Amino acid sequence: MLATLNQFISKFADQCRPFYQLLKKWKGFQWDEKCDRAFQDLKDYLGRAPTLTAPKPREDLYMYLSVSEHAASTVLLKDNGVQLPIYYISKTFVDTETRPRNSVKGQVLADFIAEFSPKSTGMVCLIGVKLWKVFVDGASNTAGAGAGIVVISLEGIKLEHSFRLGFRASNNEVEYKALLIRLRVVSDLGAKEVEVYSDSRLVVNQVQGSFEAKDPRMIDYLRLVKRTMDNFSSVRMEQVARGQNRHADSLVTLASLIADESNGQAEATNKAIVNGLKKRMEGAKGKWAKEFPSVLWAYRTTPRRSTGETPFSLTFRVEAIIPAEVNLSSACVARFAPAENEKLRFKQVNLLKDHREAATIRLAEYQQKLTQRYNRSVRKREFAAGDLVLRKVVGNTRDINTGKLAPSWEGLYRVTAIAGVEAYYLEDLEEKPLPRPWNVHNLKKFYH
Repeated sequence: MLATLNQFISKFADQCRPFYQLLKKWKGFQWDEKCDRAFQDLKDYLGRAPTLTAPKPREDLYMYLSVSEHAASTVLLKDNGVQLPIYYISKTFVDTETRPRNSVKGQVLADFIAEFSPKSTGMVCLIGVKLWKVFVDGASNTAGAGAGIVVISLEGIKLEHSFRLGFRASNNEVEYKALLIRLRVVSDLGAKEVEVYSDSRLVVNQVQGSFEAKDPRMIDYLRLVKRTMDNFSSVRMEQVARGQNRHADSLVTLASLIADESNGQAEATNKAIVNGLKKRMEGAKGKWAKEFPSVLWAYRTTPRRSTGETPFSLTFRVEAIIPAEVNLSSACVARFAPAENEKLRFKQVNLLKDHREAATIRLAEYQQKLTQRYNRSVRKREFAAGDLVLRKVVGNTRDINTGKLAPSWEGLYRVTAIAGVEAYYLEDLEEKPLPRPWNVHNLKKFYH
């Protein structure tokens, strides 16, 4: 079975070496930590393995070669703007081939290439190429559409960006828009070889050619992406799990939060100030004007758990000096020099934008953690075919003449099939199907 997988898995001999070593031990057979780790790595790889493609006659093909201490591996691929694998080969060295003699190893490598490579000229072998890495994610909801992008340069410099789209768009359109913008940016930065990671299965497979784009808007986006890819010598695109794309996903959440945050933030600020005044007034309502400056000062200089920063530092990029420090002439006050302070203030102001963006990213991650914690305690609502359900009265199904006393649920309906993620097809008790699927949030089970 392992040998059958050789052509589908990159560096197969290296990845499965613990299994082969284990099978050689007829005595003392024991599944150890190395085998467990190799098995888990193999499962993870198969969960995101790229789709193999077929070559066309007279098409230029490329071969990448990798040699480790125990095996030699190669992949045959084609490059039509996106590199697509055709076939993998991996060969384990026998004992005589692993001896530390350069002449023997060189001959083994030469024999390996001669045996498995096509008898033609023009073979290209690229070793040790460093690529720019791009992580993209996008999302669309009732609050609008936003995208998050993380770029890692050849030097390991990480560039982060999140933005909102000024128009309504589907999730797939947002994913395409994020990919398109980032490809143009890294092209302007001089990148020639790029690895792109996205958790959108549809977009990745359409770009690779495994899926066909049928929607006119998807076709237009795909055409623009392909045209932009022509600016690079190679672009490799890979689908990753959402957990592996967490940073870009946090930036998407950030983009969705920014637009709707201001009203809620103002309400939260007012609530905190009012609560502070109540604690200090001790029942004397006329004292609020006197206590207000102190409460406001406390609010502005108290770090927030969600960002780790104070409102004062997010405004001026420095922390405030409390009055007690001035009166006691602390070390910070004693060393104060107006001219030097002015230079430092100018420097801090230049870094203010980055400081605020970092705090907003921490806020988005904090809110995601709160959401995940809340969702763990929420019981998932699921139905099976044949279940009787009630449907929430929404939109034009509500009787406007009944006012507030109108029932919130109607039915009975029967579940006929699952339409997708948390969506179901329904029919009434006379077996007349409803024209469209219904989301689980608009349904509840009927107990009889």
